[in-house]
Parts: sequence; C-alpha cells; structure tokens
Amino acid sequence: MKTIYPFKIVSIDNGITIMSNATTDNYFEVFEKHQYYGNGYCWESHIQQILENENPSLLKHIRFKAESDFFFATIDSTKNFNAIMKIIVPIFQDYEKLEKYIIAANRDKIDA
Repeated sequence: MKTIYPFKIVSIDNGITIMSNATTDNYFEVFEKHQYYGNGYCWESHIQQILENENPSLLKHIRFKAESDFFFATIDSTKNFNAIMKIIVPIFQDYEKLEKYIIAANRDKIDA
C-alpha cells in the first residue's frame, strides 16, 4: 500500500500502532455535519463498524486506544495491518465514501 493517509505508523513494537489526528483536514467537519463530535473515540467507533461490515474477523486483530483528538490502534501483524488498511484507508481518503459509512452507522454504537 503506497499511502495510509490520514493514518501514520507510530510504532512497530508488539504489533503495528497507527494514529491519526481526528481534527486534521476536513474530517471534523464531515463528522460534525452528521451530528458526531469527530474525536478519536468517534473514529474508533466508526472504524469498528466499518470492519464489522467489511471483514468482522479482523476485529480480533486490532486493539483500539483512542483519545480525545487522536485515534490510535495496534494491529497484531503485518498481514492484518495490510488487510485493515486496505479497507479503511480508501474510505477515509474519500470524503463521499466516508460520509456514506457515517450516515449508515448505528448511532447506538458510536461514542460521539
């Protein structure tokens, strides 16, 4: 995978840890438009639902560690990292795709 923007690898100890600043670019506005706060916890909840819909078996390979303005997650192997990034990166790189997932999300499962 060439780019994983808006995510960055911040560590490869005990898995691959990724992060993203939830307030970068227009992400905050995209979430806010749909009455979500758009913080790291919100990203975590949406990414969990995206993975539940696209490949739920990957959820057992990712540990979420969100904070207020930042999203963090650790993925247990390179194979699973590649599989997860292949799902979430194209969605987060395309605001229209992201909005479709935001609109379809189960609000009861979102830490807004």
